[in-house]
Amino acid sequence: MITYPDNVTCLADYIESVLQKFADRPAYTALGQTLTFADIDSKSSALARYFVHEAKLTPGTKVAIQLPNLIQNPIVVYAALRAGLVVVNTNPLYTEREMKHQFTDSGAKALVILSDLLPKFTNIKDDTGIETVITTSATELLDPSTAPTLDGTVSFSKAIEIGSALPSFSRPSIALDELAMLQYTGGTTGVSKGAALSNKNVMANCIQMLDRIGEGFKDGEEVLVCPLPLYHIYAFTVGMMALFAKGTHIILIPNPRDIDGFIQTLKPHKISAFMGINTLFVGLGRSSRICKTRFF
Repeated sequence: MITYPDNVTCLADYIESVLQKFADRPAYTALGQTLTFADIDSKSSALARYFVHEAKLTPGTKVAIQLPNLIQNPIVVYAALRAGLVVVNTNPLYTEREMKHQFTDSGAKALVILSDLLPKFTNIKDDTGIETVITTSATELLDPSTAPTLDGTVSFSKAIEIGSALPSFSRPSIALDELAMLQYTGGTTGVSKGAALSNKNVMANCIQMLDRIGEGFKDGEEVLVCPLPLYHIYAFTVGMMALFAKGTHIILIPNPRDIDGFIQTLKPHKISAFMGINTLFVGLGRSSRICKTRFF
């Protein structure tokens, strides 16, 4: 029998409790920048207020997120869930046809997208129901001057700036059985299909995993390498939801195909855990630099 944490009735409660518990600990690192759990809390709270007050998104509205492994990704996911919205993870490598299918099939009304991908969306926008578009550049958190200024969109930084000045909101009660996300399949046996995951589905997976890991994985002390894409359910559940709840410092790798850059990113860290697949481990093993690097 799965026992859910006290005072946690949905993923938003779960996320907020973790952000507060580990406030002063490092949460995510990407592109050489590290944000604490308090930083993630502040930015995701401001973005959630933007979603509710400025974008006028109501509970249950679908928000498509088309981002690589950047810190913006978890901020947007946590913000959406805190606002009572439904997350629709979207592969940044999708073609226009695939984007159109997923956006229309899911019924998404808002989109957070890497600015490099915006031209593809622009070509199919009129065929979707998306009304709110937030864009971000890869380096925007490092250098706010690189925030996109594109017609018909608002930048990630601007949305957070606006949201930080807006009042808090009362989140409606969200039951565990209510929809939290639409996770689309790979489409290898036909068109990609959205698997409807409830708050209970995601939390049950997290609780079972954390129970199996046990006390050997120390709260607030571990470092996880995440080269797998956060829009896939593996990295999303294991990293962004489950090990996040242990106060884990998560190292995001935006481009794991750059093996030399990947190894260089690992050097400053003492790694506790590594999410990967066979082809990735083979690629790392073939690099002469991996044998000269001590990160465990």
